[in-house]
Amino acid sequence: MCLQVFAIIPNTLGSIATVFYILSALMAALGNTFCLIVLWRPSNRTKSNKILTSLALSDCCVGYMVTPMAVWLIKNGWQMTSNTCVVEDIYMVLGIWMVGCSSSSVVFIAYDRYLHLTKLSNYNIYMTNRKLNITIASYWCIFFGLALGCVYNVYYFVWANFCFVVGPITALTICYIIIWRAVKRSRQRIANAASGTSKVNEQRQVKLTRKVTLLIACYLVFLLPMLAWLIIVQVNTNNPGTISLEVFTHLFLVVSLFGLSNSCCNPVIYVMSDPMFKRAFKRMLGKTNIHSEISTSQKSSEPISTTVN
Repeated sequence: MCLQVFAIIPNTLGSIATVFYILSALMAALGNTFCLIVLWRPSNRTKSNKILTSLALSDCCVGYMVTPMAVWLIKNGWQMTSNTCVVEDIYMVLGIWMVGCSSSSVVFIAYDRYLHLTKLSNYNIYMTNRKLNITIASYWCIFFGLALGCVYNVYYFVWANFCFVVGPITALTICYIIIWRAVKRSRQRIANAASGTSKVNEQRQVKLTRKVTLLIACYLVFLLPMLAWLIIVQVNTNNPGTISLEVFTHLFLVVSLFGLSNSCCNPVIYVMSDPMFKRAFKRMLGKTNIHSEISTSQKSSEPISTTVN
C-alpha cells in the first residue's frame, strides 16, 4: 500500500514541519537512550523497570528510525517513485508497531502501579518474571503482525489505526481513574497511619504513582488528536471532498508530529522528577563527584520505580 500522502505537502510547510520533526527525533532518541543506559544497570533491573525499559526501547526506535523516515518523506515524497512507496510502507509499519508497543507499555505500567498501591504484599504473586516477560513479548509480537497487515489494505489501515488509538485511550482512561481512586485511598491511609515507616512507604508509593498518572495524561493528550484525525479520514473517505486537500495535509502533519512526539514524554517525566535519574544525568555530564554522590544517595533512597524485585 502506498498512500503517497507526503507527495502533496507544500515546500514551505514541509520545511517548517521538518524542523519540528528533527527536534522531536533528537529528544526521543537521546532522551530514551539515556533512560535505557540507566535502566539497564544491574541494580536497576526490577520488574517495574523492565516495563519502563520496554517503553524506552519503543520510544527510542521512534526517535532513531520512524521520525527520520518521516523527515525523509517530507523532503522527498513529491518524487512518487517506487523507492518512496517502499520507505512510506516501512514508515507506516514501524510507526504503528512502535506507537502500539509504546501505548501498551504505558497501560502495563499503569497496571503495575495499581498492583503496588493495592496488592503490595502479594505483588510477587501477581507479577512474576514469567508473566512479565510473556506480556511484554506478546504485545510486541501482536502489534508487529497487525502493523504488517496495514500495508496491504487501505481500509484495514484506517480501521486498524482507529482501533490502535481507541484501545489504548480507553485502557489508559480506565487505568487513570482506577489509579486516581487508589491514590485517594492511600492518602487516607497516610493520614490514619500510626507508624512512621508506614507513612513513608505510603507517601513513596503515592509520589511514584503521580509520575505514572502524569505519563498517562501526556499519552492521552498526544493520542487524542490522532483519534480525531482518523475520524476525519473516515468521514472524508465516505464523502469525498468534505475536507479540502490543504486542510487535510496540515492536519496530517500536525497529528503525525503529535503521535511521534509522545516518545519524548518518558525521559522528560523521569529525568526531571526522579532522584536516581538526576544523579545519573549529572554523572554523564561530569558534574557530580564521589562525595556529593554519596551524600545524595544517603538523602534519597527512592528507587526509579519500585523497591519490589
